[in-house]
Amino acid sequence: MIHLSGKNRALNEVTVKRVGEKEEDTLIMIHGYGAGLGFFYKNFKPISRIKGLKLYALDILGCGNSSQPAFKIHAKKKEDQARKLEQFTLLGHSLGGYLAVSYAIKYPGRLKKLILASPVGIPSDPYAINASIPEPNTSTIQNEITQDQQSTTDQNAKSQALHDYSFSIFKQKGNSKYTLAYILAPGAYTRRPVIDRIQEVGHQTITKPDRTTVKETGSLASEEKLKETRQKVLENATEDEKKRENGNAKVLLVPKAGHHLYLNNPEVFNDMIRKELEDTQKSKQRKQ
Repeated sequence: MIHLSGKNRALNEVTVKRVGEKEEDTLIMIHGYGAGLGFFYKNFKPISRIKGLKLYALDILGCGNSSQPAFKIHAKKKEDQARKLEQFTLLGHSLGGYLAVSYAIKYPGRLKKLILASPVGIPSDPYAINASIPEPNTSTIQNEITQDQQSTTDQNAKSQALHDYSFSIFKQKGNSKYTLAYILAPGAYTRRPVIDRIQEVGHQTITKPDRTTVKETGSLASEEKLKETRQKVLENATEDEKKRENGNAKVLLVPKAGHHLYLNNPEVFNDMIRKELEDTQKSKQRKQ
């Protein structure tokens, strides 16, 4: 547990550290609404195989085994201070992705890379992108049911454990969970859409951290907006600033996966995350 300032305020965490190796990079994983760090159980071991990587997974305040305080607290910043983290890669799923963007904007310069896995709240209108999406060959609901049945049949014990874990989270008192009403308006409309703010990430300097969005159709628009903003910034940049500019944004699609892509197709998801982390390490080595 990471104890924060104030009464009864602590973050639950899981840490995976490679013994006998120098710590070169840090990855922090943030879960989505109604979930907990235990949802990443298929990802911890495969991702932590990267040499020199230290992995943290956190329960958001009000979720999992973290404390249930009033929600107006800068928990992520306090965690950074407690762990003395300078720069790291931040991975957020769903609501965790939305919060990760907000963190990157509020505390610029702390991230090496921002990875958003099926983040909530990207478009201003969640139904605006439907017209550009081709109809699937099979029902999405049918696919989800089929995946659930296969998962239950093949790994009944793990499925039951995840079910029990989820129920233990759902039955907790509300408190910080009510923050969702401050983020999403009725109808799942985002009050502060990511699409209107994503270009602010890394705005403190001409050099921006990498941003990777995994499995979110609305993210294609964010990718374009980032590229447009980068181009506008570089128009007035000096030659030295242009040479130092290495910001990048891209969208990756995880096949045969739904919203919980890290659970539905962990092999592909883990490979993608490892590649992003390895690319960050290589980029750091080239600069040295």
